[in-house]
Amino acid sequence: TLVTPTATTMYVVEGTNVFGCTALDTVMVTVRPLPTVETIDDVTMCNGETLELTTTATGATGLLWTANGIPSDSTQSPTVNPTTTTNYVVQAYNQYGCTDSDTVLVKVIETILSQVSDGAEVCEGEKVNLSIEILETGLSHYQVTWMPRELFATPHDLSQSLTPEESMTVQVTIIGGACSVDTQSIEIVVN
Repeated sequence: TLVTPTATTMYVVEGTNVFGCTALDTVMVTVRPLPTVETIDDVTMCNGETLELTTTATGATGLLWTANGIPSDSTQSPTVNPTTTTNYVVQAYNQYGCTDSDTVLVKVIETILSQVSDGAEVCEGEKVNLSIEILETGLSHYQVTWMPRELFATPHDLSQSLTPEESMTVQVTIIGGACSVDTQSIEIVVN
């Protein structure tokens, strides 16, 4: 018989043979407390940044961290700076050998990838629509800046309109933490 007690329990088994003789036996199943552990949610960060894996543990006598399956640390909230996407697992254990674990996936991105609208050839007085698309960032915060700034009423918007008086090159730069800078240029030719 399979049992899953939630508290320490004594089980008694009674057996009877074909002659009506009975025998008793007991077994004590001691239920030990489980530790609990919880770390941060999955996160995306830039290559070169550091991150504290803030962790709480209850009822544990120790912790063991592994990074992509390799033991890495035994501190409660280690600071890490992975250079590639890494899966961190923290296992809490207690004096009875009971364990609990939690996992955090740290996605590391090298740079911000973007794509700008094609260059344009326009007649004098015509408006040009420009745009930049963020292809990969994973970051919640980044800043877009169009240059020369004085040509744009809102130089931090992804899309812009411009009526150039002469041929020029405009640039758009995206800055996002240590992922740093992605700069694109757009040639505008005025006929």
